[in-house]
Amino acid sequence: MADSFNNEIEGLHYPVAVSGQLINISVTNQNKVNLASVADRLDLSLFIPAQDFEISQFSIYVSTGVASANTRILIYSDNNNLPDTKLLESSNLDSSAIAQVSYTETFNFIKGQKYWVGTHASSTATLHAISVTGCLPISTNATALNNNSVYRKSVTFGSAPSTFSGGVATNAHHSQVMMLIA
Repeated sequence: MADSFNNEIEGLHYPVAVSGQLINISVTNQNKVNLASVADRLDLSLFIPAQDFEISQFSIYVSTGVASANTRILIYSDNNNLPDTKLLESSNLDSSAIAQVSYTETFNFIKGQKYWVGTHASSTATLHAISVTGCLPISTNATALNNNSVYRKSVTFGSAPSTFSGGVATNAHHSQVMMLIA
């Protein structure tokens, strides 16, 4: 069996990805929660596809809008089990009203490669999120009682950094990024 920290491991997410399906980064729990964004907060969680597939559209679901709020969807590569280089950044997704908001872009995921999928918020709009128990653990927190599931960083909203550095691993729900398989 491959080492779980090797970038060539078998994937964990969606071993039977079918064209036309919406997927997200959840692995164990499909119960959705709501997560209030924080202005300038960038959150990333680990995603390891179990097969190659192409995404044709990304979306978020705004459950409580805030005037002039925007959210961006991000994908970063992995380097030594940490987010590294920005691979995709959406345009601003209007988060001012309750709605599913989409961004059309083609992205190819490769089986077994680690990706960091997340959001960057301009304001405090509330999004549907994946419960912390549905995200892959990335480390154990300082009290050793819970697993950390999100790398979180404060970055002025706008274009996200091309290389992710710093950030804090935390035990938190993660904004649900829905991905439509082409």
